[in-house]
Amino acid sequence: MSQDNANPRIFGNDEPRTLFLLRHRFQKPPHEFEEAYAGHRAYFKRNLQSGRFIVVGPVVPWDGGMILALAADRAEAERMVDEDPLVAAGITQYEITEWKTTVRHPGFSELLDELAATTQESDTQQCADWTR
Repeated sequence: MSQDNANPRIFGNDEPRTLFLLRHRFQKPPHEFEEAYAGHRAYFKRNLQSGRFIVVGPVVPWDGGMILALAADRAEAERMVDEDPLVAAGITQYEITEWKTTVRHPGFSELLDELAATTQESDTQQCADWTR
């Protein structure tokens, strides 16, 4: 990656916030993993409830899907991807794109702040659960 790509010029007035676009592509036809898909949906639900995922959905044509995620850094985004049961089963592979957002709708900025707080609360609760 060139220096220019590593440090993109920042446009806009909003405080830069890093989001991650997680694009997954199925490596097998859908009829071969119908049973495993329940775990994939539970993975989405868990991460939506924790505030880590903002939106989730299939792409058209349906060869996988996309997730807009909130993570502290790329390493955390990679850990989130590795938690998808379809990854462990060799059914899907992810491409992670780091996105520095600098111009946002004001309502979206408020949502990001709210989700960040939810994620911190969820992390604190998980730590408490692990020590029990």
